[in-house]
Amino acid sequence: MLLEMIDSSERIVALTGAGISTASGIPDFRSAGGIWEDENPMEVATLSVFNRDPERFWAFYRARLDVADSYEPNAGHLFLAHLSQAGKLSAVVTQNIDGLHQAAGVGDGLVHEVHGSVRELVCLDCQARYPRECLDELTVGGLPRCSCGTIVKPAVVLFEEMLPEVEVERGLSAIADCDLLIVIGSSMVVYPVAGFPAQRPQGARMAIINNEQTSWGPEADVWLGGDIASQCAALSRGLGFAD
Repeated sequence: MLLEMIDSSERIVALTGAGISTASGIPDFRSAGGIWEDENPMEVATLSVFNRDPERFWAFYRARLDVADSYEPNAGHLFLAHLSQAGKLSAVVTQNIDGLHQAAGVGDGLVHEVHGSVRELVCLDCQARYPRECLDELTVGGLPRCSCGTIVKPAVVLFEEMLPEVEVERGLSAIADCDLLIVIGSSMVVYPVAGFPAQRPQGARMAIINNEQTSWGPEADVWLGGDIASQCAALSRGLGFAD
């Protein structure tokens, strides 16, 4: 049924969460074995910790900035790249910060990273941005610093920070214009993103691909459970793309 929905759609938007990247080896946040199993996020990943104890903050984050280099896109990311190649994909609105959608071949302009990205560093004083690859050359005395002298942070949304307004507006605009919304790998419990499906226009259909049902399940036209990568690989084959 989802393949039929895709075939009859022209403006597909994907809303993706951590579950689409777990098949690449990237742990999610909340499940057993996830990132927060052994770390209290309020002690290492808040704006307050960054400002108060940047050494502790960077001790946690430094090892997490190379995910785009350390992991490969999986069948979930490739499925969306295939939708883009087929001229069906309007946007990917993602909670992920790993850059794997772009690595799979989805154009940067189609990906709206509402929780930021590990691919860049940002200065909160002068707003200068640097590629993540500049981390070592920016590091002075153990901490990366902007040319203005301020300690920079990863361009990810920390606890206590607002979501990037421009990315959120672009993502919501895409959803408001879609004729099919596909939610992939998101538990849909983190707001405001959990409320994004409500912005789809009347008559737009919705599919959910996730290993367990979400609060939006009763409104979905299709739910594909089980292994996300396997489901997406089957969809790619159904669209005529080889594994």
